[in-house]
Amino acid sequence: MYICIYTTVCTPQAHRITNASRPTNPTSNPNPSPNHEQAPLKAYVHNTARRAVEAGQSTEQMGQSIAEQRVVVTAFSLVKGLEAALLSGASGVHTVQACIAAAMRSVEELGGVLRQFILDDKGVVIIWTFGLPGSTYEDNAARGLGSCFRVNAALKAQGLAPCTGVTVGSAFCGLVGARYRCEYSVLGPSVNLAARLMTSCASKAVELLCNDALHDEVTRRGH
Repeated sequence: MYICIYTTVCTPQAHRITNASRPTNPTSNPNPSPNHEQAPLKAYVHNTARRAVEAGQSTEQMGQSIAEQRVVVTAFSLVKGLEAALLSGASGVHTVQACIAAAMRSVEELGGVLRQFILDDKGVVIIWTFGLPGSTYEDNAARGLGSCFRVNAALKAQGLAPCTGVTVGSAFCGLVGARYRCEYSVLGPSVNLAARLMTSCASKAVELLCNDALHDEVTRRGH
């Protein structure tokens, strides 16, 4: 079973959906603002892709204009103890929401961006990044590592058991997928390594693993 709760779908057609009028309750909201109409779908589109769509770019144009190689910090966290809530329907919504809200706060407080919150063959996985447009800092590595400690602590406080892998390295950042269904993604060896480090935590009896490049960068800056 694959469940994706948060992703970054982005096409001009999707953007038109955000601009389409929807029936509203005239008593509760007689004059909905444009931001109100667009908010539900916009929340699922990465800022970089959203700016390109709002500038009127086609999918093909966006594929060229926002595609780039960047040095990115990528973190994967496998969250054990949440599967039952995800599969229990409405009764588990509050537990799942508390988990994702805690993770997002921990990441966003240091300037990172949530990438995905999914249930796949590995289990429940949270993915986030530092280094994308709008979330790039001189100390990306330190922020990324710090966010991992924060996420782990926040999830453990909820009785969950996170195992996290984090790396820094060059990655492709841009649109991935077909013309009518694509997403803003981050791809590269360092991203794959972060996922492998996440799954290696259990065999090493640790909660967090990072690659040598991130360790060296954090050490070099004296963090």
